[in-house]
Amino acid sequence: MKKLSMTLSSQTVTLTGGKGTLTASVTNASAAPERVVLGAFPVGPPNGLTGSTGATIEEPLRTIDPGATVQYEVAFNTTGALPGTYQVKLIPYSADEAPEDYAELGFVVQLVVPEVVPVVTKKFPWWIVAVAAAVVILGGGATAFLLTRPPAVVLSLTSFTPSQGGVEGGTTVTLTGQFADPTVVTVGETSVATTLVSPTEVTFSTPPAAQAGQVPLVVESDGKQLGVAIFEYVAPQATDGGGVIVDNFCIVNPSACVFFDQNQFTEKFDTGQILPNLQGMNINQ
Repeated sequence: MKKLSMTLSSQTVTLTGGKGTLTASVTNASAAPERVVLGAFPVGPPNGLTGSTGATIEEPLRTIDPGATVQYEVAFNTTGALPGTYQVKLIPYSADEAPEDYAELGFVVQLVVPEVVPVVTKKFPWWIVAVAAAVVILGGGATAFLLTRPPAVVLSLTSFTPSQGGVEGGTTVTLTGQFADPTVVTVGETSVATTLVSPTEVTFSTPPAAQAGQVPLVVESDGKQLGVAIFEYVAPQATDGGGVIVDNFCIVNPSACVFFDQNQFTEKFDTGQILPNLQGMNINQ
């Protein structure tokens, strides 16, 4: 059982001027320090990106203490690349083992290189002068406010950490994104109280679980579902009764596994992954 997990600030990076960044949070869930490497690997056919990924990771090799989370900044540079979407897989792995042994912990990032829109010289907008004159004449303070007010904030869930916690509960989980008050979190079938630290950060404490396994973590803000994340309750590793550790936890404890459209999260989804908005779809435990 791998003792590393990772969440990303985003799995899609739209590059501006050929450049963009994201943050990868890697957690060491083992009882000992781990020398961890974050690597970037190309996906799909060969491309013209630098190093086939265009990625630069500062200090890719780091020692992570037990239970600690370290953030890596991944910078992408696709200057000169043709417009399109390129795929890069980020994988956290032990420095003492091969990256492919940890492939299931990785995430595929979509690098979007947009079309370059030519600059078109527009005629002077005389209608703006006319509108401004009308505002002055009519004393239109309300109109001026409507023209200058900032756009509405779009509520969203972008990441959360940590993605694992003990079955005894009490793990403080931090959500990042854009939130409003109230923000409601449901862990499995239990609604929990949240603290709105700021418009971009919410915290809550996990409730106890009857047994280990993956559960859905549903986040709603201002009455709107922002997404469903996968949280894992951790307990001592399951054995077959003879002291041998069983690889597939769901075979030994099927009632501890969460199903979505008849697929086990442990088989189809990674712990720490944020799923699309699933409101109206059936999640059965």
